[in-house]
Amino acid sequence: MKQLMFAVRLIVFAAFVVFGIIWSSNQSETIAALWAVSFGVTALLAVAADLPADKRLSPSQLWAAVPGPSKDPADYR
Repeated sequence: MKQLMFAVRLIVFAAFVVFGIIWSSNQSETIAALWAVSFGVTALLAVAADLPADKRLSPSQLWAAVPGPSKDPADYR
């Protein structure tokens, strides 16, 4: 798992660098947005990697924490 996390962080950081280089030569809004998103993902992965293993959320726990539509009909009146 640790090797996979390292590989993912390396790929995302490489995307950040590549989008930064592309944006420096072609300053389009699309590349700027991709660069910003890749920076955010890089930062989140770096923070997640530094958390202790017992505090990290698995993908299923993370999905369970995302609020969904309410099952109570009173919420939609």
